[in-house]
Amino acid sequence: MNMKFLNLISFFFILIFGLFDTINAMVIPSDCAVVEEVINTIGNDLQKTYNNLSIINCCDFPQITCQNLDNEIVVTEIKFNNYINLSNQDMEKIVSQLAKLQHLTTLEMSNNLIIGELPSNLSELKSIQKLDLSGNCLENKNANTNLDIKELNISNIKTEACSDENKEEKVLNSNMIIKIWSFLVLGIVSFTLLILFYEIILRFCKHSDAIRISMLILSITTCALYLILIGSLLFGIYQGKLIYMLIFKFGYLVAICLNTLDLCLSGPSNNDVDTMNNPYLVSCIKLLVVIFHIIYYIVAINYINKYIVYLNNK
Repeated sequence: MNMKFLNLISFFFILIFGLFDTINAMVIPSDCAVVEEVINTIGNDLQKTYNNLSIINCCDFPQITCQNLDNEIVVTEIKFNNYINLSNQDMEKIVSQLAKLQHLTTLEMSNNLIIGELPSNLSELKSIQKLDLSGNCLENKNANTNLDIKELNISNIKTEACSDENKEEKVLNSNMIIKIWSFLVLGIVSFTLLILFYEIILRFCKHSDAIRISMLILSITTCALYLILIGSLLFGIYQGKLIYMLIFKFGYLVAICLNTLDLCLSGPSNNDVDTMNNPYLVSCIKLLVVIFHIIYYIVAINYINKYIVYLNNK
């Protein structure tokens, strides 16, 4: 009798655990997979919050609502609001991912300071009844206000706030400008260095005086320093390492000072007539080179300062 009772109890628990697993399995894997795909795409604080909760079932996430439709648990509402560091998002990609949720009726992504254009593919959200993208910096260039959605809110935040966020975006985009500048200066300095090496070889062959050779060595040292510091700046930009940008910031100023000293000490003299047709023209060219480096330095410092502000506000 006791054995039969124990067997009955065991069967009961097996049945309960089996039903529990079945209920968990009722959540459509593709729905949770889609939600997690979207969260990973968005990243930042949203992804950290989701991962920190160690959620197994996406329906347990407070900002996601699921319902039982025809004995299937499906995702019907997503509310990812007030994540202020989600500014750089590919909204069209996110909408394409969310379009896989066939029963999604509510989507809220408000007050996230998202920058760009209103997604042109919102019509892919076939079942959506409420869409709230307010509090962002989205430009409506695609006439999405004609969408057949019962509750639609795509109003932007204040223009000033959007401008501030656009400034951050411009800082990230402006690195292309400084890269072009840097590679241009890199090419000019490398060419100058080759000429200086050629000239110092000629000087040695002609047994020129030690002072002129010393001036050439100073010029070569300055050019080599320029190359190292430009490389430091480019490495900092590509790797996002501020320390290398700061090395450029202080080091390049020293290089410009050396360049100016070289210009002052190696002015035109009679000793240059044997190798240069117009030493005064050469001095003018050297002066223009110094001015060019100063302009490049100002442009680079402007970028570095903006990047520092961006990091502080990130």
